[in-house]
Amino acid sequence: MAYFERKDDYNYIRWAQEVKRRDFFACTVCGARGVMLNSHHLNAWAHFPTQRYDLSNGTTLCNICHEKFHDIYKKGHNTVAQFEEFKSLVGTIIKVAKEESTIEFGTRRMLQMAERDVVIKKILEDLDGYR
Repeated sequence: MAYFERKDDYNYIRWAQEVKRRDFFACTVCGARGVMLNSHHLNAWAHFPTQRYDLSNGTTLCNICHEKFHDIYKKGHNTVAQFEEFKSLVGTIIKVAKEESTIEFGTRRMLQMAERDVVIKKILEDLDGYR
């Protein structure tokens, strides 16, 4: 049997391009753009051969999300349910990180304003003393 790679399969290449185009060239998990993107089969290539070129069986993942997905769920027997679970987990992590970032930014901003107010107060005191 001859060695075969998906990159040699015109239908696969076309499928992968169409999946990325449909998803506006952004990771459907984290939203990353302008990075290395992969067209990921929701139901595994090997175990769902009738869905190999079905656009509804694909999603776009950045390299990081794609690697993390396969680190957790391995390769070969993947399903839509695994992807939905992964997307939900990552979405929760991103949401918490954004909230923490917002809180941290708000705290930092309040500290900066307090420092500024102290400086302004000192300047006003110095001006008052100067008169």
